[in-house]
Amino acid sequence: MSRVYIHNTDTRSAGLGPAGATGCSLNDGHLFEVTAAIYYENADTSKPPITTNQIDPTLLLFPNACANEPLNETVPAYAMAVKEPSVTLNFLMTGGENATNAFVWWINNVTFLADYNDPTLLEAKLGNYDFPRERAVYDMANQTSVRIVMQSVGFPASHPMHIHGHNMQVLAEGVGQWDNKTIVNPGNPQRRDTQLIRPNGYLVVQFDLDNPGVWAFHCQ
Repeated sequence: MSRVYIHNTDTRSAGLGPAGATGCSLNDGHLFEVTAAIYYENADTSKPPITTNQIDPTLLLFPNACANEPLNETVPAYAMAVKEPSVTLNFLMTGGENATNAFVWWINNVTFLADYNDPTLLEAKLGNYDFPRERAVYDMANQTSVRIVMQSVGFPASHPMHIHGHNMQVLAEGVGQWDNKTIVNPGNPQRRDTQLIRPNGYLVVQFDLDNPGVWAFHCQ
């Protein structure tokens, strides 16, 4: 009989369970640390481990509460109040299969198409700002600040959204839909360059357009 050691895990941080009682991990009941069995010397490795999953099957649900720390718990040392944005973008974030049966992440029904023979950055350097829709380029022109309201629908996991070249003010986040008015700590909201959007949830961020350039905003 093979003797095996399986790392003991704490289901409270497994990212599985009803909303409000989950952490961040896979959807199969295993933490990332549990990746393999460790066999003792001279053990019969042809036999699979005989240990069983100790996680309550009722916890094997989508990680709806996989999120960053509550927004009201972060107070930046340098206070920056929320301004009225000069432009607002609304992104519908969805998941689905493409023609190759790969599960992909869509924003406003478009996935980013990279053309390595015609880089977006090079085109912008040459003065071309007219890109096809599949490039997912948003020209802010002479705007001074942008608010991005993201709504996730149908994607079964939290997604970290990351901005280059800026620090975002994180105005609101949660499960469901934003009420178009609530801002957590409007006098000095949390600032991040990466923030999770929950499955079937919303994320509202804002940043000043004070660093000209072509900057990527993408999931990680």
